[in-house]
Amino acid sequence: PILHLNLLASNLQRTSQIIFDKMNVEKKTLIPLKDLIPTIKNRNFDILLTAGAGDIGAEVPKLVEQLRK
Repeated sequence: PILHLNLLASNLQRTSQIIFDKMNVEKKTLIPLKDLIPTIKNRNFDILLTAGAGDIGAEVPKLVEQLRK
């Protein structure tokens, strides 16, 4: 897919769900934070857009490191 939105559910599960429900994107997935890296590594995408509530910014370095492998 050209665009598949992955919304990461952090400890603020309720807030993440609210954001997810309001996103007007045809293909989207709500991914629990603990499943982030395995889920992303097993997907084929041209563009990866992540959004989330809470501490998602802290996960970016780990995600980048895994995607470069």
